Amino acid sequence: MGSTIRSLFTLICGILLVTSKVLAVESLLAGVYPEAKSPIPLFAEDSTLRLELVADFNVFLKLPKSSPTKVPAKLIYFTDTNGQQAIDVKLSLRGESKQTFCQNFRPIRIYFDIQKTDLTLTPFKGISEDVKLATHCQGTGVIKDTDVNVQQILREQTAYKMLEALGFMTLKTRSVRITYKNLDGGVVAEALAFFLEPKSNMAKRYGLKHIKKVKADIIYAPVPENNIAFKLSTRFLMHTDVDSGGEHNTILLVREGESKAVTMVPYDFDLTGMVIDSKYMGTAHAYKQWSLQNWGDDGEWLKKSISGEFISEEYRNQTYTVATYALSHKEAVQQVIDNSPVLDKSLMQERVNTFFSGIERTLSEK
Repeated sequence: MGSTIRSLFTLICGILLVTSKVLAVESLLAGVYPEAKSPIPLFAEDSTLRLELVADFNVFLKLPKSSPTKVPAKLIYFTDTNGQQAIDVKLSLRGESKQTFCQNFRPIRIYFDIQKTDLTLTPFKGISEDVKLATHCQGTGVIKDTDVNVQQILREQTAYKMLEALGFMTLKTRSVRITYKNLDGGVVAEALAFFLEPKSNMAKRYGLKHIKKVKADIIYAPVPENNIAFKLSTRFLMHTDVDSGGEHNTILLVREGESKAVTMVPYDFDLTGMVIDSKYMGTAHAYKQWSLQNWGDDGEWLKKSISGEFISEEYRNQTYTVATYALSHKEAVQQVIDNSPVLDKSLMQERVNTFFSGIERTLSEK
């Protein structure tokens, strides 16, 4: 009986310890990540939005990859009463690296004239700037969901959702099924895609402001816990194509009225180790040829990241706390994988398993 009580007491103490660490990090991170407000309508749902995009694709698809040209278009959405509404927009190319290996189709940026167009009663209410559309990048006609290029898009979208489930800041996404039409009504392509939340909209969710361009007078001074979250995020995704100074694939955010960037958020996950598939366009795979074998042990990385004579005890404790916070979201991340429409989940599943097992092992040794 005595041993049973002792075992129960030990179990309860363990649970309380983990809970206290999670609560501590949530409180600790609250100083950096204020409680998030609800996203704008476009990103408040997970359902797939049905759209048509009408433009002169004969011109758009032949633009030079660095072209700043904006092509007039109409974005058509369908209402609950089986009606449809059209919004005047403009399209431009996006994704400089993708332009090197995209064929037949191109990644798209959609511009709304928010000064002249009333978006109040549309799914795009609250859009604060242009919106990135992650497309299948290659192929015309009806593109099946099983197509390798569509699957790549779905893998990238899943990565954003996994990072959100991990408990760290990231951009939201919204699935869309789009029919792309020429001005004469002819169908150019039809495929799944997703919208990526504008950076300024994400910033507003957290009561912060997005720095659109890094200036000399903008000082990046992240508090330690945010720096840890950034490192864990990029490690989790196997994402090295980022610049912590905010120049490349990194979003810097400031508090209103302040000049110091207080937080940074990674983005652009299409060629990360978590996402890239050897079947997806040989050029892209050669561009980022990661593997779990050469990435190293996550537990050892965590140990090394807090070792050294110049690492303070405070930083070391915060690192363990943030890592514990991430580990507490393991089931939520697994649920994202389980619900993902990606057909081959083996790479992301293996990555998640190795990441959490490594972190868990190191935390248990503390």
